[in-house]
Amino acid sequence: MSEAGCRAGGRRLGQNFLVDRNILDVIERLAELDSDDVVLEIGGGQGVLSERLAGEVAFLHVVELDRRLEDGLREVLAEFPNVEVHMADALGLDFSALAPAPTA
Repeated sequence: MSEAGCRAGGRRLGQNFLVDRNILDVIERLAELDSDDVVLEIGGGQGVLSERLAGEVAFLHVVELDRRLEDGLREVLAEFPNVEVHMADALGLDFSALAPAPTA
């Protein structure tokens, strides 16, 4: 799994954590995000991608289900006032209630 730039997380939730900075560069480039975008990230995990995105976009909503990751995720993102962490199951989240509304 580490050859793919990921590290296995919790088996119960089928988690794999992004750890390869080169893969982050590829994701960021292919996403073609603008500084005025409001992004919805599902599965914030350890915040590696979240941290990168937070510095590039107007606002970032991060949805994470695994409460074991909450403290670390919030710590990584604490310096970004343009980030809101939603500890919830994305399948049950009312996306229309998110403010500002996601554009990407």
